[in-house]
Amino acid sequence: MTSASLSLAGAREGLDLDRVAYGLILASTATVQFSPSASQGLLLAALIAWGVLIVRGGARFESPPFWLPMLVYVGLTLVSSMFSIDPMRSLDRTRQLTWFLAVPAVYSLARGSRVATVLTVILSVGALSATVGIVQFATLHYDSLGQRPV
Repeated sequence: MTSASLSLAGAREGLDLDRVAYGLILASTATVQFSPSASQGLLLAALIAWGVLIVRGGARFESPPFWLPMLVYVGLTLVSSMFSIDPMRSLDRTRQLTWFLAVPAVYSLARGSRVATVLTVILSVGALSATVGIVQFATLHYDSLGQRPV
């Protein structure tokens, strides 16, 4: 085996991991309307794959310009929660802040032609969710919150 074939094999692995991380981002985006916990699990898997990709050198950590103000917001929220009357309860309710971790991963993984795919998934799942809601309202008469299935 030559050094050229070894480096090509390494590049192929990095590309495959990039596709896996991107696919997990798409799956997380698609499931967020129907199962937020499943979506967070997929997001965690995507973040792990993206982290491995960065450590291996297959990707750089990139973030949008608004990332620093967003981190300040997260930090201030956590500090506020720690000094609240019931810190444990407040910190438990800050779990949704983990969604902010997706910003640099999506920023790095969904570039170029991939952006259109991510937007298509978001719009398609939103349209499907709206259709389900309309059907429930029109045919099943779920016109108040107490009548909706869990």
